Amino acid sequence: MRTLFIIEEIPNSGIAIIDGDEGHHAATVLRIEVGEEILISDGRGNWAEAVVIERSKKSISCEITKSGAIGPAAIKLTCIQALPKSDRVKETLELLTEAGVDQIIPWSASKSIAKWSDKASGLQKWQTQVREASKQARRFRIPEVIDLRSTNELKEQCRDFDLILVFHEAANISFTALISRLEVSAYKNIAVVIGPEGGISESEIEIFESVGGKLVKLGAPVFRSAHAGVAALAAIQTAFKMW
Repeated sequence: MRTLFIIEEIPNSGIAIIDGDEGHHAATVLRIEVGEEILISDGRGNWAEAVVIERSKKSISCEITKSGAIGPAAIKLTCIQALPKSDRVKETLELLTEAGVDQIIPWSASKSIAKWSDKASGLQKWQTQVREASKQARRFRIPEVIDLRSTNELKEQCRDFDLILVFHEAANISFTALISRLEVSAYKNIAVVIGPEGGISESEIEIFESVGGKLVKLGAPVFRSAHAGVAALAAIQTAFKMW
């Protein structure tokens, strides 16, 4: 299994140097050896296979043997994720990243227990965790994390999506039943809305429905907020033949 490292720019050929925090982690923590094969990416879809040719205490140098690029997915998947409990944030972001999300929008729902203490540091924390999760999942395109949104701010932003699925245990229609009524090839920008542990309020449901959101149920068992997104994304990618 080749380890993935993220660097700013990848040369088309020749030597690439991994330094800074990433280089220190590679050389000192992971102890990558000369001759070892690795993956590198810029997190924007460009990637390369490489062989390590030199290692110091704070960096490694590698020779590129193969390179390529992966474009954006045909269907963009966004998760509007209500702020999870602080001890669940890392788990939530790891699962969303592994499940193939393209964009994550942190949402300050009315029943969210957790609070976004500081906009700048909160955003940076989520972006860092998504970056690390991308490396673990060997994703060459790092999901975008945007600034925290209130419900009213989401109302305007939701107009950009051509399908909004609001997952709620009290919905009257199942995911399978709803999808069977849709022409799936018509949708290219899909958002899933995942509420907090306390649930989505009636006023919030009304707001999402006012911009075309469809209330839908994902099975009989009730998922934790931290786990619902991965199940929703898996169901969508299966139904839309992305998997």
